[in-house]
Amino acid sequence: MSAPECIETRHPNGALKSREYFEHGKFHNTSGPAMEEWNDKGVLTRCAHYEDGALHRTLGPAVENWNNKGVLIRRAFFEHGKLHNTSGPADEYWNHKGNLMRRKFWVDDVQLSEDEFNARAATKSAYKQ
Repeated sequence: MSAPECIETRHPNGALKSREYFEHGKFHNTSGPAMEEWNDKGVLTRCAHYEDGALHRTLGPAVENWNNKGVLIRRAFFEHGKLHNTSGPADEYWNHKGNLMRRKFWVDDVQLSEDEFNARAATKSAYKQ
């Protein structure tokens, strides 16, 4: 099995702009992010995990975005291209000051209200006892 192809681009000042991993023409990297982007000051602004062209990560968020000052502004959990997190919100947004603005709950690409999510989690927990 061959390693994914890595393509890097640079800003005019020479700072790293992006690093992307591809396999068979699709974003793909099973050992880390398949896409990373930095601003011209070297601040990481985007990190995304892909497998076979689909956003995917089982042990953490598949997508994270930061503003130009490095403040987290979005975190999203995907499995096989579907928004999915059974441990909490699958999609969260913060403002430029780092204050949480929105949380959305998704399981298998189906959006749930927070109450529906909590009821589902309680039901699953009851089965484990």
